[in-house]
Amino acid sequence: MKLTRILLAGALVVLGTGTSRANFLTNGDVSAGNTGFFSGYTFVPNNVQNLSTGLYSVGPTATDVNPFWTNPTSVTPNNNSTSPVPAGNYLFANANSTPTAVWSESVSGLTANTDYNFGGYLASLFAVNPATLNITVTAPGGAVVATLFSNLSAPATTGTWQGFQATFNSGANTTLTFTITDTNSGGLGNDFALDSLALNPAAVPEPASVALMGAGLAAFGLVAARRNRKATV
Repeated sequence: MKLTRILLAGALVVLGTGTSRANFLTNGDVSAGNTGFFSGYTFVPNNVQNLSTGLYSVGPTATDVNPFWTNPTSVTPNNNSTSPVPAGNYLFANANSTPTAVWSESVSGLTANTDYNFGGYLASLFAVNPATLNITVTAPGGAVVATLFSNLSAPATTGTWQGFQATFNSGANTTLTFTITDTNSGGLGNDFALDSLALNPAAVPEPASVALMGAGLAAFGLVAARRNRKATV
């Protein structure tokens, strides 16, 4: 019976671990507002209209800042994405003609030589001149560890969230900086939104696989218990 309890407990631990994916980003879904990341754009409150370029805001409704924009409502997910579907607050930006980091965060506590997924959702707010984003990973000191996306295009149509995700290896680093830069130099249009950014280990088993593993361990425990009862009769 002791062996059975140990095996069952192990199965439950595996199940509990496998069904969750830790997000190493502080505020990737910006649910906490304008905090936890750096931006080279100028922040404006989400309740004040401002049509200038080089600005960004955080809130649930982009049209509160620019009435010519379209709020993203539908979702085209990336089937490989581990990012949650956008909901509530998101980051929206009116880009300028100079390539500028719209979002950046330095993350510590990572494991060296480990595969990670970085992903999120991107939307166009204006139908003209969609944004193109570069997403890079750099080590302390500025050395580029990975270019996750080069000229990632925002959707050609407005109103739709488009999922994206890439896998990279951390190399010898336990601290890395993730940066999203709009490389589109066009002044007209080039308005976009980001949400549900997530960084998590790539090697975490999928929930279905973990459930099968847990069920197998539990079944093995029951067989062991029966054998134990027969041996003591």
